[in-house]
Amino acid sequence: MVGAATTTSPSPSSTEATVGPPFTRDAAHKDQFEALRRDLNADLPVVPGTPSAWLDDACLWRHLRARDYAVPAAVAAVRETYTWRQSFGVDGLMAAVSAAAPAAFTGALSASDDANVQLVHAVSASGKQFVRGACAARRPILVMRPGRGVVEFKDSPANILQLVYSLERAMAAMPFGVEKLTLLIDFVGYSRRVSPSFAMQRTTLTILQHHYPERLGLAVMWAAPRLFHVAFKAIRPFIDPVTAGKIVFVYPDVAADTARMAALFEEGALLTDFGGSDGWTYSNSAYFGVAGGGGVLPMHMRSGAAQVGE
Repeated sequence: MVGAATTTSPSPSSTEATVGPPFTRDAAHKDQFEALRRDLNADLPVVPGTPSAWLDDACLWRHLRARDYAVPAAVAAVRETYTWRQSFGVDGLMAAVSAAAPAAFTGALSASDDANVQLVHAVSASGKQFVRGACAARRPILVMRPGRGVVEFKDSPANILQLVYSLERAMAAMPFGVEKLTLLIDFVGYSRRVSPSFAMQRTTLTILQHHYPERLGLAVMWAAPRLFHVAFKAIRPFIDPVTAGKIVFVYPDVAADTARMAALFEEGALLTDFGGSDGWTYSNSAYFGVAGGGGVLPMHMRSGAAQVGE
C-alpha cells in the first residue's frame, strides 16, 4: 500500500506567495526586465481599458522567470500568449460570464445568452471544476474533479473554455502579494470512461505551461489511483525538482495525510469532502451567480485598476 508522499510543501511564509521583484532571485535581473519592457512597449504599450492592460509588471516577471531570465525567449513567450489571448477571446469570455451572473443566480440563463457562457455552464453543471476558498498560503484553491466528468463532454472544446475561465477566476481571487494558485484534484469516481483523450490532455498542458507560467503553487492529488502514485515516483527523478516538489499525493485513509491536509489548508476554507468544515455544495446558480462571485472580472479588466506597465 502506498502511503503519504514524501514531498515537502511550501510554507505560508514562503516567497511563493509574493510578487516579483520582491522575489530574491529577481533583484539581479532588473536589466533583463527593462529590456523586456522596452521591446514590448515598441508596439504593445500598456493602455488601460484595452487588452494590453494584461501586460503589467508582474506578468512580465513571471514570463522572465519561466524562461530563466532569457529576454529573447521571454519576449517571444509574452507575444505568443498575448496573441493567444486575443484569438481565444479570454477577456470576452470573462466579460460574458460576468454579465450573465444575475441570470445565473436566478437560474434564468436562456438560449439567447452568449454561446460560450452556455457551454461553460453546461460543462460545469456536474461540479467537476470550480474555485473555492484559499490554502494556508492564501492561494486560491482550484478544485478539479475528473471523476465527475460527463461522457458527452469528454472531448468537447467546452472543457477548454471551462479551464481558461477557472484559471482566470482563480487569478481574480488572488489577494495582493499572491500570484499562484493551489490545485486540489479529487480523483474519487475517476475512470477511463470519462477521462479526456490524449489530445485534450495535451491541449490542457500546453495552455497551462505556455500561457499561465509561474502560476502553480501546489498540486494536491486527493485519492488518486495508487498506480498514479507509483508511476510518479518512478518518473520523479526526471522531472524538474521545483515542479516535482509542488506535487503532493494524499489519501483519506492515511493518518499522516490527514495531518498534511490540516497543515496545507485551514479547516474553514476546506470542503467537508476533504476533511474541512466548509459544507458548501456546488450548483451553477451558487457558483456563477452574483452572490457566488460569478460577476468577478480579472484585475486588468476592472474599472480603475492600477496599471504598472507604463
